Amino acid sequence: MDTRHAAASGLVAWAGAGLVGTLAGPGATQHVSFAISAVGLVIGGALLSVRYFSAGATTVATGFALLVLAESHALGPQEAVRVRYLRRPR
Repeated sequence: MDTRHAAASGLVAWAGAGLVGTLAGPGATQHVSFAISAVGLVIGGALLSVRYFSAGATTVATGFALLVLAESHALGPQEAVRVRYLRRPR
């Protein structure tokens, strides 16, 4: 698979899962959809960052790298702890 296709697949997963998470009500489905969306954005952004950096467009590559950094921070362990405490007690 070419890097362009892999990056496009990641960004399509980001858009699709983000839309599903927005339309779904609060709960497990929404959290899983947002997690898939974030992973797709991180993968797509990282691949695009590497691609633009090798092409010599360092400013664009830096922008994608910062996007990856910010989104991966949203995927961090603190977010997982916060999501766990949002569950309803049984």
